[in-house]
Amino acid sequence: MSKLRCLAARKYPDIVLSVELADGAQLRWRYEMAFSQDNNRNPVLKRAVVHRGGGGGLQRPDDDDRKDPARLSQAALEQINAHAAFRPVARFLETVLYLHLVPQIGSQLSKT
Repeated sequence: MSKLRCLAARKYPDIVLSVELADGAQLRWRYEMAFSQDNNRNPVLKRAVVHRGGGGGLQRPDDDDRKDPARLSQAALEQINAHAAFRPVARFLETVLYLHLVPQIGSQLSKT
């Protein structure tokens, strides 16, 4: 989490990722996930929303998450049996690569 968050952010900020997948001008999927960390620096899912086009989809936390908070340690995209309805989103995100163009700057900033 420390490599993702802004250095000016408070100690335990929420990180939000939002992705829209479209075919030309037609929106196919919208995925948004917000997560943070607990006191032991373990990731905790705060919110996840998946919409297909203009229709419904997945929204978490749900009733099952409230009954079993340990479920919030994983996003539905990480669970192959949980993301069957929106597998195209998971497949697309598997192709995304984060590349820090100047890693020396990032490592120097984190030491200060």
